[in-house]
Amino acid sequence: MAKSIVLQFHRRFFATTETFIYNYIVKLSRVQPLCYARRYINLSDFPIESKKIFTPHICPSNLCSRAGQFILKTSSINLLPLKCLDKTPIKLIHAHFGPQGVAALKLKARWGGPLCTTFYGYDASLRPQQKKWIKLYKKLFENGDLFLVEGAFMKQRLIDIGCPEKKIKIQRIAIPLEKISFRPRYPKNLRNKVNIVFCATFVEKKGHIHALNAVKLARKQNKNFVLHIYGSGILRNSIIKFINSHNLNEYVHLHEGLLTYSEYLNIMNKADIFIHPSITAKNGDTEGGAPTTILEAQAMGIPVVSTFHADIPNIVVPGESALLSPEKDDKLLAKNLLLLLENQLCWKKMGEIGRDFVEKWHNVNNEVISLEDKYFTLMGY
Repeated sequence: MAKSIVLQFHRRFFATTETFIYNYIVKLSRVQPLCYARRYINLSDFPIESKKIFTPHICPSNLCSRAGQFILKTSSINLLPLKCLDKTPIKLIHAHFGPQGVAALKLKARWGGPLCTTFYGYDASLRPQQKKWIKLYKKLFENGDLFLVEGAFMKQRLIDIGCPEKKIKIQRIAIPLEKISFRPRYPKNLRNKVNIVFCATFVEKKGHIHALNAVKLARKQNKNFVLHIYGSGILRNSIIKFINSHNLNEYVHLHEGLLTYSEYLNIMNKADIFIHPSITAKNGDTEGGAPTTILEAQAMGIPVVSTFHADIPNIVVPGESALLSPEKDDKLLAKNLLLLLENQLCWKKMGEIGRDFVEKWHNVNNEVISLEDKYFTLMGY
């Protein structure tokens, strides 16, 4: 019996910061995914197995081939090769991010069948602040069939902006643990500095300035560490200015540029502590759910320092795998850093607890079953 085809709809596959989408798609086994986007990037780092992707035998000119892997390519929502797909028995559309859900309503109207939309972050925090999107989301919430979120915080956010609670279900961030090796973290001797790592886009909600201020405060009591910051973004100049004006160059190293996923994993593997103090930005932008990097850090056995922000408390074991502080409380953030710097014997235990937590709640091999079950319920199977 042929597998049901689920159209995976997004504006682009696959951004290096959106591994949470890729991890699910490549693990789908009980349904046949068909990736459908305006752009395709980083396919060498995120390969798609041809056996996991539906290959239409009609309209072959619309196929983009990369190393023998096939995915449907299009330039814009208004130029979708709809006649080609009209003959493809798509049973369900899964849109990634709220705006893509809005766009996918056109496809739902043409083909019928259910529409599932996953909200991830800015789409639930920034977009609803605009009247245009309030109106568009109202239509999406009325006509969409299922809305997926990462955790309880995001679920409540969707309810607050008008989504019926009965249409919302939690689908956790999923991690491919077979690709992420665990390594216990052990105390450093005085000749080796503690390696603190922060990987994130240079935007306000990631909390870079608060991380920098916290390490500046911690430095007054402990000098045996170095902070490595990796990323790029619009706040580049503000970050550089803070580092220079506070004379942090001796122990803060900024590494600019986009990383491949393999480069990122290699950097994280060398970390002793991972810091990610997310905040609510002035414009209201939030993580929505939680950064995937925090889950990956725990999976690797790295103690985490973060904040009580969005769904972050729900993807760690507070006080055991991660030390959390209120948003923008740089003194408590520094205190938590110092606790880890001065009590390094706890690193190993924190790492073990973190790995166990991720294995129990965020293993993609388990979570993909939950996602496919939701698909089948929507399709009436």
